[in-house]
Amino acid sequence: MKKLFSAVLLSAMALSLTACDSKKVLQDNSSDSVSGEFMGFKTEYDDEIYIPDDFNATNHENPRVDYSTEEAAKIIGENSDFKLSDNFTAHVPKSLGHVSAFYTGIPPFPSGGDVLKDFHAFFEYAYPNAEFDEGYLKIDLKDTRTGEFVREAKLSDCYDEIMSDTLQPFVFFYDQRTAGEGYEKVYLFYQPPAGVGSTQISRGVYDKVGEELGVISKNTDEYFLPKTVFIGEYSPDSGESFPLLDGEISIKDAADFVTDFINKMPSVAQIYFDMCVRSVSVYKMTDDLYYYKIYVSDIYDSIPFDIEFEAQMINCHYIDRLYNTNRSHTVIDEEQFTEFLPFSEAVKITRDKMTDYVDFEVTKAELIYQKDNDLGSGNWAESRCPVNPAWEIDIYNPNDDITYHCFVNAVDGEFNYSDR
Repeated sequence: MKKLFSAVLLSAMALSLTACDSKKVLQDNSSDSVSGEFMGFKTEYDDEIYIPDDFNATNHENPRVDYSTEEAAKIIGENSDFKLSDNFTAHVPKSLGHVSAFYTGIPPFPSGGDVLKDFHAFFEYAYPNAEFDEGYLKIDLKDTRTGEFVREAKLSDCYDEIMSDTLQPFVFFYDQRTAGEGYEKVYLFYQPPAGVGSTQISRGVYDKVGEELGVISKNTDEYFLPKTVFIGEYSPDSGESFPLLDGEISIKDAADFVTDFINKMPSVAQIYFDMCVRSVSVYKMTDDLYYYKIYVSDIYDSIPFDIEFEAQMINCHYIDRLYNTNRSHTVIDEEQFTEFLPFSEAVKITRDKMTDYVDFEVTKAELIYQKDNDLGSGNWAESRCPVNPAWEIDIYNPNDDITYHCFVNAVDGEFNYSDR
């Protein structure tokens, strides 16, 4: 399984993330608000749904200049006996204004009316040409009076209780992929509000085409097993292009499309993080048909997080699959550091901590924000997840065919690693 860590978008790294106070308004059916008819039900609210601009006001200016790959490789060679992989990538800052240590938390859960408004806006944003049909929607809810759960309810049966906050919806399942002619085949898994909980969309094109070509099959558990060929992993600014279903698109253009789509997703929650593309993997289905897996992550003050989410494109003009975004987690108790551990010291610490009996190959080096997801209360709006700046140095052991993801805290030098 591919580890969800990768390289950051080079162009984003060279820019400082400036504050923007202005916002764009998403209008519902060209009206000035989302009041009126919603999925056949009258709504009682007329608040605006906002789409964030390219950068939000929580980011600070943080000018950054990176070493070239060759310069980063030289630093590794001067401070360790590590070998370099043929596919070595580096996103190592030569100069950077600051790093931060902070906590992330979950914002307060929205009201029932805001949840429905949020779902409505997100559905229309993700599937602008799809016709909503309540028959394909199921909702899991929690009774706020008893704490008991209600599973797979219909909206028409619980609308009043949602609006009065008696029932709190926490998962929406909308699956129209098996609908007949005249329906767009769409799927939406949504945990409110958009940008906080898990969000998954799928048009099912990859599955359908793969089955027709015989490169995708189902096992006994009904999971799809891809038999496609991995071509390679590319930087998001690569000019390489491959043929998709409806034409060719460069990796850079595909990465830009995904970045724009995700960063403009509507949400009733305040957006704290932008997202950037970290890498793009290319797969071949036939000699004339490829698809892209595009890995994105939160980015804060020009430094990406270590956890990635995945988008998939088999068409040039829309995303076929999207798994998860978490842009609305809050920033709490932030402390900035203008002086931090040099990359050369992180290389030495990594070398000292790993065994002397293996000729490791360095595959990647970069500066990231690392979350400690094991901590926190686990309660909504009370979780506090520590986040620290860290040097990530990935080293490959050819003896056991395992890549070790090594992290050195950029403030105190503490070392940890993972082989996920």
